[in-house]
Amino acid sequence: MSAVFLNTLKYSFAEGANTAIYFLKRIPFIGKKIPDSLYAHSGAKQIIGIIAFIFSILFDFLKKSAYVGLICILPCMFITKKAGIHIDSIDTQIFIFFMLSFIIGSFSRPIAMKSDKSAFNMIILLRTNPQKYYLSQIIYRAVSQVVFFLPIISIVTGSILDSLLMLVELGAFRFIVEALYLYLYDKKSMQLCDNNYFHAVLWISCLAAAYGLPFLSININRGLYVLNPIFAVVSIVLGAASLIYLAGYKKYKVVAKKYLTIQKVMEIETMMEDSKTADIAELTLEDLDSSRFNNKTGYDYLNSIFFVRHKRIMKNAVKIRTFIILGVGILGIGAVIFFPNIKNNMADTILKSMPYFVFIMYIVSVTEKVCRAMFFNCDKSLLKYGYYKQPGVILSNFSVRLKKILTLNLIPGAVICILLMIIYMISKGDIYAVKAVLPNCLGIMFLSVFFSVHYLFMYYVLQPYTEKMDVKSPTFSIVNGSMYFVSYGCMQVKTSSIYFTLGVIAVTFIYVIAALAGVYIFAPKTFKLRK
Repeated sequence: MSAVFLNTLKYSFAEGANTAIYFLKRIPFIGKKIPDSLYAHSGAKQIIGIIAFIFSILFDFLKKSAYVGLICILPCMFITKKAGIHIDSIDTQIFIFFMLSFIIGSFSRPIAMKSDKSAFNMIILLRTNPQKYYLSQIIYRAVSQVVFFLPIISIVTGSILDSLLMLVELGAFRFIVEALYLYLYDKKSMQLCDNNYFHAVLWISCLAAAYGLPFLSININRGLYVLNPIFAVVSIVLGAASLIYLAGYKKYKVVAKKYLTIQKVMEIETMMEDSKTADIAELTLEDLDSSRFNNKTGYDYLNSIFFVRHKRIMKNAVKIRTFIILGVGILGIGAVIFFPNIKNNMADTILKSMPYFVFIMYIVSVTEKVCRAMFFNCDKSLLKYGYYKQPGVILSNFSVRLKKILTLNLIPGAVICILLMIIYMISKGDIYAVKAVLPNCLGIMFLSVFFSVHYLFMYYVLQPYTEKMDVKSPTFSIVNGSMYFVSYGCMQVKTSSIYFTLGVIAVTFIYVIAALAGVYIFAPKTFKLRK
């Protein structure tokens, strides 16, 4: 089994090296100096592979930390500090982690019963023993989770030993569910992992419990389950028994033949490709009628036609975000009505919430989706012509599109502002009290403007898409990742909403001017089709 694991690692190592070389070749200025022969240069490729492997390990640590931060720490901070609900923060974070990682994570991510491209390559193409391959991957996942989760979980619990025990239990849960899936498939002919209704009920119930119970001030003491000696012993014993069952399971080849067919693997690949083309619109005869724009000329005419013909893409993106915002807002209104004791805390939370809205508006913005639609339905064809990349044409297009995108992003922003004012008014019991929320509302609207400009600017200056809808710009990915961390980091800023809003307004004005200049100067060279 160790030999199979090492071969799998070598395969991943080579794949990582090739991917690293591919992205290095696409870095501005540096990429042109990297020859294609590097793919075949074993010595240099080995060094790149080692560096890529080290970075992948570091990225795994960061990814696990970000996961715990977003699903556990951040919601718990809001529940305990902002909403003023008095429950133990450590218990709450561990309970959320248990519901989402122990339960949802274990049932949603089986190793053996999934159509995986890497498994297909190793088992079907390279003829690796299915039993040894699957078993090595199941054990590796359990061990790697302990390693990568341990630092951030230790910060949450404040104890390395408690964290280690929890993560050993998590590995045991993964063994138990993996064995359960195979047992049901073998003895009962049940493919529970493919049952969408089961997963829907599981996700809804676990998410409701994870976040709903703490919000209702129900504290689940960690000593009752993950740190309970009886729970730990039972979990580890069942996990060990499950691992023995997995090691002795004789029908991995049958499972592989069912799940690792070329049709199933290609179906997964097709689904991924379809997700990239989801922004390509199907047009009706009414959409194709352009006579309503006879009073427009030039690129205003072109973009008016585009936005009307693809209005369903835009409207659906805005609708989904708006309905989610309305749902959260209605819950907030219900909370201050049915739980009067949280009114003062809720009002204070709203006044101090401006730094959080940087991250919220980053998520809410529809600009990136609109840019994908513009590329796939319009620019992909027009970029083949030189006149379309002239500075004046690009700046004119940018300005017209920015106005259209602003109207889309301002809708969810306006809904957020209205809901904040309603919740604050109910919390204070005074209609005139909403004046205190106006700086927040102004800041939210300017954040809508900022993210409208940001994504459109990145699209023109870095144009990351290929004709096959892949993102082929490392710089674009780096900038997007950096913006994510900056937005997330803003939540740690401690200042009044008025000062924060003034900062947002100043940054937005500066960014708009810089974006207009940058598009005019750089876009004629960078706004092009990628191969």
